[in-house]
Amino acid sequence: QINLDLNRTFPDFSYFSGKKGAKGQEKLKRALRAYAMYNKEVGYTQSINFLMGFFLMVNGGNDEEAFWLFVAITKKNQNFHMIGNFEGGLEGFYADKFPLYHQFVYQFDKLFERKIPKLKMHFDSIGYPAPVWLQKWFMTLFLYSFPMKLCIRLWDNLLVQGLVYIFKFPLAIMEILQPT
Repeated sequence: QINLDLNRTFPDFSYFSGKKGAKGQEKLKRALRAYAMYNKEVGYTQSINFLMGFFLMVNGGNDEEAFWLFVAITKKNQNFHMIGNFEGGLEGFYADKFPLYHQFVYQFDKLFERKIPKLKMHFDSIGYPAPVWLQKWFMTLFLYSFPMKLCIRLWDNLLVQGLVYIFKFPLAIMEILQPT
């Protein structure tokens, strides 16, 4: 699965495509395989490639550092220094049956209903439930769906504000786009 996802990871960025991309893909492959061996309970699931790829792009291609950063955001209460207010704990996004993802979707849906009830009712009336459109946002922590410059700012906020930002950003987008 890792080999299949290498070409799908940020194909529009030279770090992962073209002649230069072979080196980036090799580093990504090493980091993903290392994580799959390090955490055998989770292994490798789709979406991890986007986070690891993002870490490689922003840290200058250090695959060992990208690996440890991914470990730090997925494990909770490890011997890692806390990053801003972000305490880690996202392993459940990628574990078997994605329990944390389902919990976050449920929580988001309740917040959506309370904060933007008209839009929530509209989405429900047309049969467009939150899991359909939140999956790519949550599983890749927004990296798959938004421009990289925005993603860097999103991640700044995520690391400073903590996991609550995973809810704040999509609610803000929905509120802005509600009239449309």
